[in-house]
Amino acid sequence: MPLGVLSFLGFLILCLAYSYLRGGTAEKAGATIAWVATAATFAVQSGVATLYLRIEWGVVTVDLLTLLAFIWLALSTDRYWTMWVAALQLLIVAFHAGRVVKPEMMPWAYAILLFLWSWLVLVLILIGTWRHQARIRKWGADPSWNDSLHQ
Repeated sequence: MPLGVLSFLGFLILCLAYSYLRGGTAEKAGATIAWVATAATFAVQSGVATLYLRIEWGVVTVDLLTLLAFIWLALSTDRYWTMWVAALQLLIVAFHAGRVVKPEMMPWAYAILLFLWSWLVLVLILIGTWRHQARIRKWGADPSWNDSLHQ
């Protein structure tokens, strides 16, 4: 397995551990979405050697479902980071659309764009978890979900 993939998986495990130990339900949900999306991507992709040479429709489907999950999270919680994560996931889906429109896009450019934004999603989940802890220290509590969901 390439070093970049191993590094991403290690960072994902760090993100999962930190959000599950220190995060609220929104942060745990975000980390879980990222973990499930990563596992599903590995399950549907054809293989590392040919991964970015053509459109991987299974990966596109996983990324679309991940986008829907992050949009739901952004609309359901009182967290700004969830909106940024949904926006980054939308960019990931847009990169797939760009590859459909322009199939001659360089495979390395396609790979870097998808991989970079996936790292940033994890960074935002970590920042969201850290901010959750800061709000708890300051206010004593930090409810995750929108009040409108409970009316």
